[in-house]
Amino acid sequence: MRYGRLAAAILAAGLFLAGAARAELTICNQTEAPMRVAIGSLEGSAYVSRGWIEPSPGNCGDPSYPEFNGYIYFHVDDPGFVGDGYGFCVDESWFYIEGDEDCEARGYRLANFKAVELTPGQSKLTLNIGAGGVVVPPPDLPVIDLSHPFTPPGKPQGPVPPAPAGGDQRYVSGLAEGANGPVFQLDGVFQGCETADGRAYCAFHAEGWKFFAYQGGPTPDAFLVQIENIPMGTPVTVAGDVVSEGDIFAEVALREVVAHAEDPFGDLRAAIQGDWMSSDDPLYRMTVYGSEAFEFYDGEQIGVRFLRIEAECDGSAGAGPVLLTTELEQFETQCFLFQDGLPDRMILALAGQGGFVSFERPR
Repeated sequence: MRYGRLAAAILAAGLFLAGAARAELTICNQTEAPMRVAIGSLEGSAYVSRGWIEPSPGNCGDPSYPEFNGYIYFHVDDPGFVGDGYGFCVDESWFYIEGDEDCEARGYRLANFKAVELTPGQSKLTLNIGAGGVVVPPPDLPVIDLSHPFTPPGKPQGPVPPAPAGGDQRYVSGLAEGANGPVFQLDGVFQGCETADGRAYCAFHAEGWKFFAYQGGPTPDAFLVQIENIPMGTPVTVAGDVVSEGDIFAEVALREVVAHAEDPFGDLRAAIQGDWMSSDDPLYRMTVYGSEAFEFYDGEQIGVRFLRIEAECDGSAGAGPVLLTTELEQFETQCFLFQDGLPDRMILALAGQGGFVSFERPR
């Protein structure tokens, strides 16, 4: 495996999208009736809800792979369920929703979730849910007391600040051009702001690369605070200096970020987010988070891919839009044409080579 110095440092320090915090969650139905469960989690700097997981009576649903950032939240679609007062958005059919604000205005429903505290370093969690949404512990585990309200860190009470509305939003850091390295300007997609290994950064993807601006680096911290509320997946034009670079990673000093209101691929980008299962091999799972896909096989993480949506690619003969995926072992890129099926199924045709891969939503 070959990495540039920056890429190796990022991966060795666990800074790649806080990847060590993404783990396996299984929901089990300990009742004699059908059950629908929604999950809430803190994914980077945004609260995300996904569902529905529908384990049949006496059985467990397919695993999902949210980030484990101290707490996991859940909601049971049952009139007898009583939450702890933590609101997330839900929809009637399958959903993956970024943000926990303005649910009704965005066409969703605000639901009351319970919270489960996680232990540091926990990589798996099974929730055995009984009647009324009560967590039933296995015999060898203590009861999780969810009967009283508490405030998990990172899930603040009160409204979440809304993302900038209106037209394009321009943010300027005040850095001098070229003061920290070679100058660049790129059109890309904002990935969000994360905290990993005690250090915060904001990141974006462009031209198959991932770019990081770190807290305590040449980019002013106040500027990072300004851009952290840009929604993940927003098209951006970014200008600044390249501080260092690896194979497909670079640390940058940001001079200007323009968040664009118009996104020709916005609906498609939103439709591919969340958890997927191979139609041919149910042991293969994939979680799409922004412009990144985390791959799992039989519960173990096996890889990460960078994703980008373009109008066409070299092998698509003018057809599109296409999904370009770059894996992080040999940094090879493949181009796929979208077929019908989204958002419940994702069928991709390998451009110029024939053959299909098919995914469906776990149930």
